[in-house]
Amino acid sequence: EKIIKAFAEAYDNSSISVVLATNANGVGKTTIAKHIIANLVYGAQNGWFDYPVFKRFKFPKLIWIVSTGTSLKDNIIPAFQDGDDRIFKEGTFTLHKEGKPYESMVKFNNGWRIKFFTNDQDVKQFESATVGVIIADEPIGEPIYKALKSRRRKGNIMFMPMTPLDCEPYVIDDIVSKVGSKRHFHVEGSVYEVSTIDNTAEGGQHCGVRGHLTPEVIDSMVEDYDIEEKEAR
Repeated sequence: EKIIKAFAEAYDNSSISVVLATNANGVGKTTIAKHIIANLVYGAQNGWFDYPVFKRFKFPKLIWIVSTGTSLKDNIIPAFQDGDDRIFKEGTFTLHKEGKPYESMVKFNNGWRIKFFTNDQDVKQFESATVGVIIADEPIGEPIYKALKSRRRKGNIMFMPMTPLDCEPYVIDDIVSKVGSKRHFHVEGSVYEVSTIDNTAEGGQHCGVRGHLTPEVIDSMVEDYDIEEKEAR
């Protein structure tokens, strides 16, 4: 809910904006990215997305998704295929490999397009396009980030969901330090916020609202982290 609101506010406030979401593992960063895309492409599908950005998008209808090869294969591409993870409606799009051994482009019947990149591709692959939405799923290197910034010349929202384990300094210097302006937004999410219970009244840490992880699972995950890893995750 907080991420959707930040995305909508970024669109209303500026023609070029960045929404950084640093969340714990298991919160649902990639899942909300997929639903944001679906509501951009098809329009607002329910009340949670009842904002202008999902009703009359004024930037180029091209979305770039930059992620790890594993995440693209296991978490993002399945949203377009038959199975439990499917989000996008059959018959409304076609998948294209564009000479690659894997699907690299989605073309929707209504004009929207999605292009997939991995975060280890040569920086030259991120040039020469005008893009309306960029989703950098997990941390990307600064050279790619700088190349992506030049893709925003006709208006753009850059959404950056990540668990900041290997976070480069530019994230702090170029994004977090500018939060509070009309163009930069930062949403933080703790794993305790997606708990199925709220025990804060009893002095506990779990503060879930409509959560999807049980307290036992969350506590077991956290107990297995060392101090530094726990802070980052």
